[in-house]
Amino acid sequence: MTFPPEKFNNLRRFTDELLTIGQTVFRDRVKCPDADHLGMMSITFSAKQAEHMLSVQTLVDARRFADASVIARVMLEGLALLIWSNRAPDERPRAWRAYSLVFDLQTLRSKQATGMMLDADVEQDLLDRLTHEASQFLRQGGDPTDPASYKARWHLDDEGKGLRITDILKDLNDPKLVDLYGELSNWIHWNAKGIGSGLKRDGDLVRIDWSAQYRGALALAVGFQSLFQSLEVLDSRLHLGYAEKLDDLRRRYVAALS
Repeated sequence: MTFPPEKFNNLRRFTDELLTIGQTVFRDRVKCPDADHLGMMSITFSAKQAEHMLSVQTLVDARRFADASVIARVMLEGLALLIWSNRAPDERPRAWRAYSLVFDLQTLRSKQATGMMLDADVEQDLLDRLTHEASQFLRQGGDPTDPASYKARWHLDDEGKGLRITDILKDLNDPKLVDLYGELSNWIHWNAKGIGSGLKRDGDLVRIDWSAQYRGALALAVGFQSLFQSLEVLDSRLHLGYAEKLDDLRRRYVAALS
């Protein structure tokens, strides 16, 4: 599969322009009330997407296209989680933040297991917060003081069961995202489809080349979409004033790559 050099170069330039917007957003501190869980989520997700985009660019510039797609897959996961959370802005972002208490309990128990003495008041405060803020993660009949009694994921369905990223992507009703995720996953999972695309056989001779440019183009496109939509959610939530710049960039991006 080939990808026109002109479009590839355009993709690369547009990621630069998008990153400039992102870097401008985070150049100074972003104002967000602590109680705004979606605001906090969109800040951290957008900043992380920008960091990943820089890594994708670095790998693409070095022609490490296949590994660039690994990071693009991570970006797509983050985008799916943010869009999914944005559809229930009062509940899902709150769950994302509340699950940090489960991580805190894991850390606390790990420290205690090494013999470290911790303030009893600190432990009790954490257990109280788990009861009031994170009870939805406790397995039925589980011990609220034991980290192993909590569900493995913060993203749950309406029945309280953990959702995989593929479930969330399907729930977004965008088949293209599901297909993209599958395409990007092959390289990660060591399957024949992902690895085999780079093997060329001539009799008993095998040549390996994973530098197909379309993989780099895919990584850039997925990275662009992930960062772009994350910044859109952030700008819409916190009214940062970047909607016009983002809309202009979207128009030129579509026109250049259609």
